[in-house]
Parts: sequence; structure tokens; C-alpha cells
Amino acid sequence: MKSDVDVNESFAYWLEPLKWFSQFKLDWLYVKDIQLLEVRDLISRRNMKDGTRLDPEVGKAIVKRFREKPFDVKESLFNYFEHLDVLEDGIRHDRDTNINFIMQFDDL
Repeated sequence: MKSDVDVNESFAYWLEPLKWFSQFKLDWLYVKDIQLLEVRDLISRRNMKDGTRLDPEVGKAIVKRFREKPFDVKESLFNYFEHLDVLEDGIRHDRDTNINFIMQFDDL
């Protein structure tokens, strides 16, 4: 992380509106994906969502698998960036022109 978490600023263009709040700056060291299928035996999917706390030993086991997995460019998140950019452009247009969304976001 390059900055503290700023609870007064949020990014308004996530695919799921009003789900994530606050923001911080970071430097990407590298990007490598690990699929849920590859760690499903370690975690319970019931009631799990992004940000769910894990037992520290489970977290260590997931990181170990992540480190051991070879980088595969065919599975890279970067392959989806062009599509995600198009989605974000549409979201920006829709939300920037929707006064109800702007007011709802500003009220948070």
C-alpha cells in the first residue's frame, strides 16, 4: 500500500454499485490468479464473499498454493482488461448521467 485508507473517498464505478467504500493507493507487484476450484478443499463456500475472514492456517495454505502455482498467461486477469474497460466506460456514462445515483452515492 502506498497510502492510508481514505474513508472519505470512494470509487463510484465498481460493477456492483454502492458495495465498496473508501480507497487507498497501491503498487502492483505482480498479478497471478488462483481459481476457487484450486482451494475449494481448504474453505467452506457457504456464506463466503469477498473480504470474508479466514482461519490464519487456511490463509497460509492458500498463499502456499498461490506461490507454487506457475504463472499461466492464458489464465491472467489481464486478458479481461479490455472487456472490463468497456464495462467501466458504460457504467461511468450511466452513473454520471443518473442524478439519482449521484445523490445516493454522495449521501454515503
